[in-house]
Formats: sequence, C-alpha cells, structure tokens
Amino acid sequence: MKRQRAARRDGRSAAMQAGSASRRRLMIGLVQFCLFQAAWFACVLGAAHGQVAAGVMAVAAVVLLHLAMSPARAADLALTVLAMLMGLAWDSAMVRQGWVQYASPGPLPQLAPIWILALWALFATLLRGAAGVAARAAAAGGGARRHRGTAVLPGRRAPGCRQLS
Repeated sequence: MKRQRAARRDGRSAAMQAGSASRRRLMIGLVQFCLFQAAWFACVLGAAHGQVAAGVMAVAAVVLLHLAMSPARAADLALTVLAMLMGLAWDSAMVRQGWVQYASPGPLPQLAPIWILALWALFATLLRGAAGVAARAAAAGGGARRHRGTAVLPGRRAPGCRQLS
C-alpha cells in the first residue's frame, strides 16, 4: 500500500517536473522572441533615423545575453561569427551590384553597414532555438505534405475557408 502511494506520488512528481520544464522552455522562448523583436526594431529604426549606435548596442546586448545563457557557447559564438561573415559577403555583394541602398551606409560604401551585420548576428541567435527546430523539421520533410501538386499543412482549416484547386 505504501509502495503504491509512493509510486503514484513519484509519478505525479515526475509529471509536474516535466510540465515545469516545459513551461520554463516556453517562457524562455517567449522572452527570447520579445528581446529579438525589440532589438530588431531598435536597430532598423535607429538606422532609419541616423542613430545606428543605439540599435547596434541593443543587438549587442541581446546577443551577449544569448551567449551568456547558452549551454553551447562555443557553437553559438561560431554560428554568430559565421552568420556575420555570410551577411557581410551577401549584403556587400548586393550593395556593389546596386540592388540595395541602405538608409545609413557605413564609412565604406562598398560594404554592408555595421547595423546590417548586427542584424545577421541577431538572426544567428534564433538558429539553434525555435527557428532551428522548425528548420530541422522542414529539412526532414515534416510539416507539409504534397496533395495534388500543392502543399497541405497539417491541422484543420478555418471555418468558411474553401480549398482552392
């Protein structure tokens, strides 16, 4: 009898711990999303109004906080540096081709401005989190299935929506 009660109590305790860990991950994800959005807007709006430094500092604070809390700091730091290098190459190529003109260009007009590189670093903070999970699921073929030449996402359709064929 005592063993049965202890087993039930341990089962409830494990379930409560799993639920608590799940809520904690959800809260961390929501905070990360809010910080990402705030830093992104600060950086873009700062550049639009000629206040590049404020936006770059906001992004730097979020990236440093992400790195400080990361269980895999070295991997996240390498990913951040790689994203910035890729962003530098890609956005600088677009500038040189004349495809894009930035609101607050940097001191070297042929290169992407620092605030764009800051956005690439900020983007890298999402790659191992929620966006990384979605990307891995998509790469594995999860999420959408093919039906008559169109992609069909799982879940119910909203009432009143008809399938377009």
